[in-house]
Amino acid sequence: MLKKLWALYKEYEEIINYVITGAFGTVVNVGTFTLARALNFDITISNVAAWVITIIFVYISSKFFVFKTANKTKRESTKEFITFVLARLATLGIEILLLNLTIEAMHMNELVAKTAAQVVVIILNYILSKLFVFTK
Repeated sequence: MLKKLWALYKEYEEIINYVITGAFGTVVNVGTFTLARALNFDITISNVAAWVITIIFVYISSKFFVFKTANKTKRESTKEFITFVLARLATLGIEILLLNLTIEAMHMNELVAKTAAQVVVIILNYILSKLFVFTK
């Protein structure tokens, strides 16, 4: 049984590790936001701080745990990080557009719209990371 589970994990290792990293990223994001709010920071500042800290956490996790591109020069790693941030900014923009379209224009339920947008963003983040950021 354990051999079958291990074989299944190895077959889908990158995707499973991506999901695990994403789950921890969510905990980091919510935890940072909650801590900043408890310290009486403004909502926007709290959210931006949470986003920045989460981006750093997810980048490091993705680099070493998901895509395993640890053996790069400083210059390559810097380019990789900048590309990662730009890709995440692009998907943030897509998420904002989707939320405005679904909530404002289509009057969709906010939770349904946010969940649907997150699914799109998660998939796009994986594709962008795989194709453009963490290249081997």
